[in-house]
Amino acid sequence: YNVETQETKTIATEENTLYRMGFEVSNCDDILLITSRGHGEFSYSFVYIGEGREWDSDWTPTSLWEMQKGVKASIAFQVSTVEYLANKKKNKHYTAIAITNADGARNFKVQSTMVTCNADGTTKVLPFKDAPRSTVFLDKDLSLSGVRAFENHFVLIGRSKGAARVFYARKVSSNQNNLCSLEDWAREIIQFREVDVSEFVGKEPCDVTFSNEGNWVYETNKMWINVSTFTGPKKLIEYDMASASIKLLKMNTIPNFDASRYTSRRIFSKTTRMGSEDIPITIITSADDPDVDTFDVNLSTPRPTLICAYGGYNFTIRANISMMHTLLVDYGFRVIIAHVRGGGFKGYTWYEQGKMSNKINGLNDCYDVSSWLISAGITTKDKLAVCGRSMGRIIAGHMITTRACAAVIGDVPFVDVLNTMANPDIPLTTEEWEEIGNPNTAKGFTNIVSYSPYDRLCNTCDNQPFPHIMFKGGLRDPRVGYWEPKKFMAKIRALNMLNPQQSDRIQILNIKTEGHFANADRYKKYREAALEIAFLLLVLKVEI
Repeated sequence: YNVETQETKTIATEENTLYRMGFEVSNCDDILLITSRGHGEFSYSFVYIGEGREWDSDWTPTSLWEMQKGVKASIAFQVSTVEYLANKKKNKHYTAIAITNADGARNFKVQSTMVTCNADGTTKVLPFKDAPRSTVFLDKDLSLSGVRAFENHFVLIGRSKGAARVFYARKVSSNQNNLCSLEDWAREIIQFREVDVSEFVGKEPCDVTFSNEGNWVYETNKMWINVSTFTGPKKLIEYDMASASIKLLKMNTIPNFDASRYTSRRIFSKTTRMGSEDIPITIITSADDPDVDTFDVNLSTPRPTLICAYGGYNFTIRANISMMHTLLVDYGFRVIIAHVRGGGFKGYTWYEQGKMSNKINGLNDCYDVSSWLISAGITTKDKLAVCGRSMGRIIAGHMITTRACAAVIGDVPFVDVLNTMANPDIPLTTEEWEEIGNPNTAKGFTNIVSYSPYDRLCNTCDNQPFPHIMFKGGLRDPRVGYWEPKKFMAKIRALNMLNPQQSDRIQILNIKTEGHFANADRYKKYREAALEIAFLLLVLKVEI
């Protein structure tokens, strides 16, 4: 859009309904990156928007990364060299750095190539696969998710042994005669450095995340990062990549809050299920919990416990303090974050083991975590509750159908999976076929019906009563229809009438006027959290 003439022009379009298009400006401000992406693959093209670019010139994007089935990528540009020409014109050479899972790199690898943008408007791209010595594989325990470039450094974003981390390396040495001889670059990336924030968090599990909002300046050696834990306020840190010095810029203020009263640990829940791995979990509890350092080796003193899980989209529940979790700990609870398959805690392979035909694995993981918590003495079944939102509500629904706990809280619950995924007219459904599967095919139908909570509701689970349930939906939710929790609760109540043992079950349905991400009004959020806490205290018979 030309703000002076009010003209518009179309630069690129995406016709495939399985993909969504987006764009971003590179950190060096010269490149407009255009992306098309689905759940499992990306394509990139770019337009040079540096000085001298005229509105009437050719804005046709240049292809940089072709779409490949199952191949994801994140790309950043760094100015390599500048050739100054007559009439104050210049050609610019860039190093394009990509994080990708191409060629079987399950936890992603780093690739680079050279891109030239000439003063006459032409561009030249050497394909990544043709750039000599362009690929570097990093530590197998490091799963990469993004890259960002500065004038003298580039930053890698990822997870190391489950925790979000930020790494950096020096700029590639330029060589005018052989721009794609990347030995210097390869040597530096192997020697990448991790940002050490231990002085701000101690032994607490923490996440270190790159601040997109605070890192738009290209000509700097300093970057801003966020440091967060489950038991304390978030901190904004400034890190100098040239001197490796670090300082605290700001810490969120939480009135009347004493972080020393809480602690958290990351341990592994044991499982005996065939083909399963031990499942990583985070325990949030009070600092005076006598079992805090022995959960994984000794029997514990049972306490009321809430399990939170998600298990989708390669998403990991980050270490962020939660008002509801700390209040529950004040009431004697232990809060468990279950990092089940389908999430990204243990890398991209962990995600793939919980998507599409493997979706049942994430549900079984949560069930196994609940069984282990009970067998280890951390809690008892009548004191165990499960919470999940959106995609995590499939897990919550699974815990209802298997009667694995005493109570379930479901916020915008995705529980009618089969019917929703079969209707392409519902917003976002076709995109989800790459994550969950398409039930309009025989294979997809068989897979989804095997775990879809609404379709698996019945009274035949050893005649055990359903858990106590609180479901919340949103009338304006474009992602999970409000009718899903309504249908589910209607079927639950119909089954209750056939089973006298379920007459004492408390089942609450709350349909709000808001959308998928709950209330923007903080006071309404407080009231909702208070309602959930009161529900748990009531149904788990917690004395206060």
